[in-house]
Amino acid sequence: MMSTQFDKAEPQPREAVIYVRISSSKQKTKGDGLRSQTSACRDYARYKNLEVIKVFSDVMSGKHASRPGMDEMIAFLNADKTKTYAVIIDDISRLARDIVTHMSLRSAIL
Repeated sequence: MMSTQFDKAEPQPREAVIYVRISSSKQKTKGDGLRSQTSACRDYARYKNLEVIKVFSDVMSGKHASRPGMDEMIAFLNADKTKTYAVIIDDISRLARDIVTHMSLRSAIL
């Protein structure tokens, strides 16, 4: 389970957003990848006493930094700079498949 790290001097967030991703529409119809990721993330949020505000999802490869759900999540996080949210992702591979994309998205999220 991955969640972003926060500076200890800043107030800890009480609200969270979840990002889930599967690579293909075939995974959407054969299995429950999005549902199981969302469930695991919600369990983690409960464990950390965080209220989940929104869930963002994509059905596409993790090699691209620009994805509809990811872009929507980043826009949501940047919309109100007075609010701090925890970002919960089931597995690091759901964020990105390579280090360059990972670092690009991580800096956009933080």
